[in-house]
Amino acid sequence: MPGHTFRSVLRTLGLGVLTLIGSATPASNNPTVPASGPPRTYRIEDVRIHMVRAEGRSTGPPRQLLLSGAGPGSAVLEQQGQRRQGVWPHGDLVALLNALYRLQFFSLPAQLTDRQSVFLRDDGTVQMQVLRRVDAPSTRVCVTISDYAQCVSFSAEGSAALGQMVDQAFSNAERLVSP
Repeated sequence: MPGHTFRSVLRTLGLGVLTLIGSATPASNNPTVPASGPPRTYRIEDVRIHMVRAEGRSTGPPRQLLLSGAGPGSAVLEQQGQRRQGVWPHGDLVALLNALYRLQFFSLPAQLTDRQSVFLRDDGTVQMQVLRRVDAPSTRVCVTISDYAQCVSFSAEGSAALGQMVDQAFSNAERLVSP
């Protein structure tokens, strides 16, 4: 019996070590990282993030933010017909990329603007319906890394976390770009 307990401890320790080794593997060997996603290694100069906020059927131009890792890093903010530029530091761009990875942005569908619901029909069947409001305000985020691009359009109901991240990026841009 004591030998059996010792083997159980060794087996448990061995599984623990394998778990630790497995968790330290690079992304290229990690099955949870989609192979169709962005490149595993790239230069900061190859990163561009474009955010567009449209107010629905508004006749005014959309609010846009273009971030680039080229040079020292840049931000171009367009709103109310005005274009302002400033520096967006590489560290801030990497922090924004990390926020996108945490939100699993690169695995999201291209459209998060449809609202799905179900209803009960008179015959007892449940049917799904999709509500698509073309007049609702929406946001589009596009990330380009080298030759890879991922764009996601969403409404206020689509992704609250992504919406908060975009709000924060626009607020930071307001602070960083000069009028």
